[in-house]
Amino acid sequence: MVGHYYIHLIKMNNCECIIVHNLYVCVLQTDRKLSRRYVRKNHIGLRKKQITFLKILTTNGYTQLINKPTRVTSTTESLIDHIYTNNKNKISQSGVIESGISDHFITFCTRKNKGNIRQA
Repeated sequence: MVGHYYIHLIKMNNCECIIVHNLYVCVLQTDRKLSRRYVRKNHIGLRKKQITFLKILTTNGYTQLINKPTRVTSTTESLIDHIYTNNKNKISQSGVIESGISDHFITFCTRKNKGNIRQA
């Protein structure tokens, strides 16, 4: 798996990394069955590879920053839009912004600034 190779390189070189991805794998504890139904309904055949990728991330010390639903319908709530980092201490905030632009909400994270900013 290519993702595993890059994560290994990042870890070996002690690099900071933020991964933003729509995996269509729900990580809400209360909605796993609903997420499986959603995945089957939308014919997403990569589910096993996606779950393997999530396991690789967590095994290598990545933390999921988003913990609220990122997609809400009249019958389901799911967290399928992910933001992972291998250095949570450098993130000042993260979250979900509810929006009517798409069927998915906006996810974000803000990185802490290192040092002073020069002003012109």
